[in-house]
Amino acid sequence: LIAVTVLFDGLLYNTIGKLHGIGGHIEVAYGVALIPVFGAAGASSAMLVLPLGLGLFIMEIGREIMVAGGDIEGDRKAGWVTLPVKIGMRPALAVALALYIAALPAFLLPWLAPGLVAWRPSLLYLVGSTAFIAGLAALWLPCWRKPEFATFEKYIRTGSRTLVFAFELLLIAEAFVA
Repeated sequence: LIAVTVLFDGLLYNTIGKLHGIGGHIEVAYGVALIPVFGAAGASSAMLVLPLGLGLFIMEIGREIMVAGGDIEGDRKAGWVTLPVKIGMRPALAVALALYIAALPAFLLPWLAPGLVAWRPSLLYLVGSTAFIAGLAALWLPCWRKPEFATFEKYIRTGSRTLVFAFELLLIAEAFVA
């Protein structure tokens, strides 16, 4: 069921999602957030990773806005109405940063509200999640200072993917620490 919803979400994004501002960014984030939930569902543990999925969902909306910031000229030419096209570069970048910051409490929900979920992550997860969000904010800063295609390519496409990969490695390590 999860895979089918992600499939339909992807089809929706590719047909009309890019035409509706933040809705397209949310559609991409939905698929990304469900990756750990889908994996955990196979082990009948989907509920344990919901805080992780929620954090990824919020963070990925911000990251998708940042990616669209770098593509703003091409999106305009293609007729796509991403958030940067719709509200302008600077306001969209501010929304992206706010989403990055809002993702941290979601990631840390097992620590902030220990009775809410059964999963109690290790200190590695606590530090790693915080470092992940801090890293994304650090990559955001050069794009704010110099919002040009090359800056976004370097810091968002390449830099944020590197951070995501490092965070994935941390999550794998979490399985051995917890």
